[in-house]
Amino acid sequence: MSIAFLLVIAFQAFCFYHIYKNRDKAYWYIIILLFPFIGGLIYFLTRGMDPQRSFAISDHEVRPSFSSGKITQLEQQVEVADTVTNKILLADAHVEKGNFKEAIKIYESCFNRFTEDDEELNEKLLAAYYFNNDYVNTIALGKKLESFSFFDKSKEKTYYAWAYFELNDDFSAERVFEEMNLHNTNYYHRLEYAKFLIETDRHEEANTLIMEMMSEIKDMDTYEKRSLRDTIKEIKLVKEKVLEE
Repeated sequence: MSIAFLLVIAFQAFCFYHIYKNRDKAYWYIIILLFPFIGGLIYFLTRGMDPQRSFAISDHEVRPSFSSGKITQLEQQVEVADTVTNKILLADAHVEKGNFKEAIKIYESCFNRFTEDDEELNEKLLAAYYFNNDYVNTIALGKKLESFSFFDKSKEKTYYAWAYFELNDDFSAERVFEEMNLHNTNYYHRLEYAKFLIETDRHEEANTLIMEMMSEIKDMDTYEKRSLRDTIKEIKLVKEKVLEE
């Protein structure tokens, strides 16, 4: 058994460990199994080996805070290793600072044939479009993502709905909000739907939706309530400050 063969096996095992540890896409396992060295090398170059990589951010997780110095540091990091991971970290930093145009430019540069369907990258780009008031591109990307199951419960799908609203297409906005209006789940999405109903002067329907969610929340266990703490607080606030005025 040659040393080269053992090195390829070791490299393949390292890539598998990294995929598992970072919960990366399952198709990478297949690519690396079929093409041990080339597949592993492509994974290494496109996904990077940065341990800070973490795309998934839930409602109750806290986004990192980036200073101007940190942005400079991340720019230098990209110069040294121009990987997708490093560029996304840099784009995230620009989003945090409100530099949406710069973030969009960087996110868009991250797309290649291996990342074009990456859910977190697409969602980050959609959010950047929306917060940059680029509603046309928000909708264009939202239409593309509608065919992916991961988008169904994504927070970014609410931005897609609001983009239609901002362009005075209430019918399409409501269609998207209705797709997310599922019982005993999607509380953030349904809260946004209630806000949409209020914005379109349908207070009675908004109140019905809020009361429906509050009834479901009463039946939750302590863990569920804790995980949705901020959303539950806002649901109650909308009920008290808007619908009861």
